[in-house]
Order: sequence, then structure tokens, then C-alpha cells
Amino acid sequence: MQTSATKWIGPTLIALGVLSAVAGIIGLVGHFASDDQDANAAVSTEPPDVVSTTTREPTTTSTGATSTSTSTTTTAAPTSTTSEPAEPLDPRATVQDFFANWAVAIGEADVEFLLAALHPAVIDRYGTEQCAAYLEQVAGQPIEVEVVSTSELITGEFARDGLTRVIDDLVLVEIARRDRGAEEAVVQQTRLGFVEGEPRWFTDCGEPLEEAP
Repeated sequence: MQTSATKWIGPTLIALGVLSAVAGIIGLVGHFASDDQDANAAVSTEPPDVVSTTTREPTTTSTGATSTSTSTTTTAAPTSTTSEPAEPLDPRATVQDFFANWAVAIGEADVEFLLAALHPAVIDRYGTEQCAAYLEQVAGQPIEVEVVSTSELITGEFARDGLTRVIDDLVLVEIARRDRGAEEAVVQQTRLGFVEGEPRWFTDCGEPLEEAP
């Protein structure tokens, strides 16, 4: 004969088994639900209109410390200098003035001016001393000079005493010259050479120096 205690043992064990089974199912469902949440968290992205950018500066590591250095390159804009072209030499504008001053220097025996106004080719051929002595002899006479015409700049020759030298920047000048108060002028052709833009004249000072050009 079963007692009352034995009568309740069976149903109690069955109830406990059912509860255990239900608890196991609930735990398994919770486990899968947790995995889904981790997976969703792993593939989540920021909204499309948000851009996250990480920039790493160059680093230099020394004795365990990290320092960040940046370099800046500055390029200067190129500069250009524009200079105005030099005005072309117009010999006709200065020839008249030169001969006016030259005539005054001849009349006043201004040897210093006449010597300084000689072309360097004349000095090279005859020497300063010989030319100064020559000018002292011929200067001091009244003279009038009128410029009739002037050529353009040319390349010509200084030919005297059997020597010839090519001279650049020459002008041929036709002048009307009246010496010592003569009534009639003598028309003759002479030449001037321009040296650094200044007119210089030619003459024969005497005997050429040895090995003179």
C-alpha cells in the first residue's frame, strides 16, 4: 500500500523535469539572441553622411619617447625684371654740337679739350705726348665750321701713315669750313667715331709709334 508521500513523489519529479526542459530552451534562445547582437555590433557602420578620417603624423622615436615633427616647403614665386630698352644712338643730334665746341677750342687753343676729344685709335697710333705737341702748334687760329650732312653709323677705317685700323661706330660728316676769316668756305668730308656714345675726332699727329696699330 503506497503511502501519501510516495504518491506525490512521481508527479513532483515529472514537474521538475518539465521545468528543467523549459529552462534549457529559454537559455538556448538567450544564447542565440546574444550572438545575433554581437554580430550586428561588429558590422554596424556610421551613417552615410558621416565620414571619419584619421591622419597620422610622421613620428620619430628616441629613448622610448615619441615626438611629432612637421615640415613646410615654401616656394617663392618667380620674379621677372623688365628693363626698358636703351634708346638708339642718333649721331646727327650730337655732331653739330661737337663741331661747334671743336671750332671754339681750336680758336682758343684749348689743347686739353682737343686732346681729350681725340679718338683712342689716334692716341694708340701716335701717343699722348706727340698729339699734345701737335695740337699746341695748330690750335689758336680762328675757324668756322658748319655741318652740311651726317651719315648713319658705319664701320670704316682709320688709314694714316701706311697703317689701317678698322673702326666701328663711325659717321661720315660733310662740313663747310672757313679758316682765318676766309670769305669762301671749303666743303670737305671728315669723320667722327663714337666711343661709349660720345663723338671723337681723328687727325695725324706725326710719326706713328713703334708697333702702333
